[in-house]
Amino acid sequence: MRINENNFTLLKKTVLFIHLILQIGFTSASNPSIVSGPMAGYTTSSSSKIWMLVKKAKKISVTIIEKSSQKEIMTLEASSDSLLKYKSQTPVILFFTDLKPETEYQLKILLDNVLSKNNFLVKTLPDVTVKDFTFLLGSCAMVFPKWLWPFYPQNKGNIFVPMRNFQADFMLWLGDNVYYRGREQRSINGMFHRHLVERKRKRMRDFLKSMPQYAIWDDHDFGPNDSEGSFPLKENSCTIQKNFWPNPDYGSQKGVYTHFRYFDAEFILTDNRFYRTMPEDSNPTLLGEDQLVWMFNILKNSDATFKFIVTGSQVLNEKNLNESHSHFPAERQRIFDFIRDNKISGVVFLTGDRHHSELLKMNIPNSYPLFDFTCSPLSGLARHTTKTHEATNPLRVENTLVTEHNFGKISITGTQGNRICLIQTFDENANIKWEYKIPETDLKK
Repeated sequence: MRINENNFTLLKKTVLFIHLILQIGFTSASNPSIVSGPMAGYTTSSSSKIWMLVKKAKKISVTIIEKSSQKEIMTLEASSDSLLKYKSQTPVILFFTDLKPETEYQLKILLDNVLSKNNFLVKTLPDVTVKDFTFLLGSCAMVFPKWLWPFYPQNKGNIFVPMRNFQADFMLWLGDNVYYRGREQRSINGMFHRHLVERKRKRMRDFLKSMPQYAIWDDHDFGPNDSEGSFPLKENSCTIQKNFWPNPDYGSQKGVYTHFRYFDAEFILTDNRFYRTMPEDSNPTLLGEDQLVWMFNILKNSDATFKFIVTGSQVLNEKNLNESHSHFPAERQRIFDFIRDNKISGVVFLTGDRHHSELLKMNIPNSYPLFDFTCSPLSGLARHTTKTHEATNPLRVENTLVTEHNFGKISITGTQGNRICLIQTFDENANIKWEYKIPETDLKK
């Protein structure tokens, strides 16, 4: 074939164009980048923990800047060589302190000395002891793979879009925030992989950036279904949990339990997996002695109006044949007795796991009634308990059963001494399903 000058010129331009496209693709793929985040976690009037997932970056430098004055407040640096890493992707948590109350801050992020574009803002809390606030909550966030969407179109994670648009101060995850699949639970790399997949989903990424996030875990983000403390890779689970959720300091104890104060509310985030035994074991436990003593000390020393005990398994439900604290009756009674004997006011249980939502109320002799708000599922399969033995649970507050995708919203409002806890449940289109008010005066003996 004879190539004339015009054809040769065209061929040369085509080759150069293809080379340029390949070079651009190669360069962009090899550049350091943020693949998820930034996301705020534990935030106070003077500090904030920031999480992000970076790719192919050896050096991470983050400067926090006061938005109004553009004054650089603090720069923190990290090296991916000293952090947990999988396939060149590294979760990074940085804790910024000495911040001003009720102030907006922005971030300047350098990855290997290259400025990364982001429009992330975090706002510190006002330095007051009592203030109205709102938080979202939910559990069971399984998003089905795309090949299953034709069969389960409702399990795409659409619920995180309206949640992102809610005016809330933070989100509280009640466990089963990811679901390990197949062999993923057999190695720390498998667990890491599942978290990567979920954090890269656009709806999830956008929601996580929209407000501070706090989390406990349950069986599916701890290990196998219904797993307990004998799970051999539970230390690896702890490592993953601590690297993907910027909760308050986990301390030196084993497990992932922690707590934080939010104005006049105490949040006790328990670990219902690490120490858990089988109910038929001798001296069975769900929380373990060390964690129980820790929780009792927080309850006894707290002057909070409301004290939310957050755990993956239902506490009050005695009709639950699957997993419930009621299957550990001695330990559960010990908690009830401690609340009564020490006159601990304001206790409300927040739980997940069940793939339906409901509010349970139990009358306690010589004490005030206890409430257990179970909120589930966000995007996992919904279970229709109306067709089971739980259909007529006598502890369920009337008209609070929800058997579709939903999320919860709790608002703490009112003047000091007359605070109200308003519990609401919304479907995945943000339509309200029910609401229930608990005055602080109802949670005192």
